[in-house]
Amino acid sequence: MLLAFSRASLVVLTLFGGWYLHAFSKTITKLTAQSLLSSGIAYHNVYTGITKIDSLLSILLTFFWPVVDGEHPDLCLTSILFAGQAVAAWTLTMLEGMRTGNSGRVVSL
Repeated sequence: MLLAFSRASLVVLTLFGGWYLHAFSKTITKLTAQSLLSSGIAYHNVYTGITKIDSLLSILLTFFWPVVDGEHPDLCLTSILFAGQAVAAWTLTMLEGMRTGNSGRVVSL
């Protein structure tokens, strides 16, 4: 009984997650097509002249703009915490790659 409930819950959450990601993707695409940031500021959306790269950069700019905008200080402070954790994880990966026991493995690249 519990296993059936768990599977049904997983299906419902998966469908909701797919719908949510689809709605989020539509919103980001709409804002990117209008060249508008969340605060209503227009931006130039050609950076390299390569369409695929410029599209990706525009999506990343639209997504990360609220972090650096300064309009939400709590989001900015949380991003500083995230950056500190990312640097720590990257340092650990680099140290593991430099160990002689890991030579010739993927982590040493």
